[in-house]
Amino acid sequence: MFSGAIFIKVALGLDLYLAIFILLALTAIYSITAFAEVGGYESFTEKYMNAIPSIVEGDNLTIDARCYTPQADSFHIFQDPVSGDIPWPGMILGIFITSLWYWCTDQLWAVPVSASRSSPLNPSSDKVACIVPSECVKQCGVEVGCSNYAYPTLVLELLPAGLRGLMLSVMLASLMSSLTSIFNSASTLFTMDIYTKVRKQASEKELLIAGRIFFLVVTVVSIMWVPLVQVFRNGQLIHYSESMASYLGPPIAAVFLLAVFCKRVNEQGAFWGLIIGFVMGLIRMIAEFTYGTGSCLAASDCPKILCGVHYLYFAIILFFVTTLAVLGISLLTKPIPDVHKTGPKLTKEEEQALRQKLTDTSERPLWKTIVDANAILLLAVVVFTYSYFA
Repeated sequence: MFSGAIFIKVALGLDLYLAIFILLALTAIYSITAFAEVGGYESFTEKYMNAIPSIVEGDNLTIDARCYTPQADSFHIFQDPVSGDIPWPGMILGIFITSLWYWCTDQLWAVPVSASRSSPLNPSSDKVACIVPSECVKQCGVEVGCSNYAYPTLVLELLPAGLRGLMLSVMLASLMSSLTSIFNSASTLFTMDIYTKVRKQASEKELLIAGRIFFLVVTVVSIMWVPLVQVFRNGQLIHYSESMASYLGPPIAAVFLLAVFCKRVNEQGAFWGLIIGFVMGLIRMIAEFTYGTGSCLAASDCPKILCGVHYLYFAIILFFVTTLAVLGISLLTKPIPDVHKTGPKLTKEEEQALRQKLTDTSERPLWKTIVDANAILLLAVVVFTYSYFA
């Protein structure tokens, strides 16, 4: 809220808290409008479950109804452990593990975007929920599906012309900010951590040129990667991003937790644990890109031993394999020397005062009560939400 409000404040010259109010009001109007268009939550759930594309035959294919009919547990948080899009064990453990690496489970758009499939926003559901490959190509240019176009469709259907431009500006600004950060970080990592090891006497100018060249290489690779993203995981971007996190993130999460809670972990264990986890994740990722992830219309040829496990289950396996590798290698090698820095010698009174300061957990009664009350309220809301939607 604060970062968005600053942008509004600078752009329109408004008071900060007025900008926050406007931001919240726009968000509320956007969300409420999505529900109003489909007749409220109960109507929304009913219409979503009945949102079936009108064209379900073609291209000489016999399409099973389960390929275009929403799953019975679509609105459940804890879905079937085998057939669910996000199986409940993966929801509890798999996403938790990937979130330790990077907090990428923000689902704030999930419900409004789902409304774009339902009448009357998209009466025939032929775009967002298309199933026949030739029809999907007509709608969005991709054979595997057009679900990634749900959010833009919702924006264009609901927002008036002025707000459409504002939304486009926001999306472009956030996109460019993210890309700039990623490309600059990648260029810096390559230049300082790799290139300087190869060219130890490189001048500042040479490092600058190397960084710019690598920047261009990353840009080209990113553009070439787009077609893979379009067809990966049945054309569903959320599953693509979550599966990539499941293949690359768990080793980092494992090493991070072990470094915090296990003093015996050393550099050799952490390094080789990361390498083992990275290789395992890379094998799974390469196998899926090579054989494809398949779809309801055509199964993938990827060997079951490599691709037969849901990506969130793979994240759990990868996490524990990395944990065992780190612990095993650490125990077989020398521990990190337990050396502490020596500081100025303190008197007994100074040591006691310092210890009291470091261990003091006293709180102001008013703010303690407010924080406790909010914690209880939030926990109650979370428990209710999980129980209701499970």
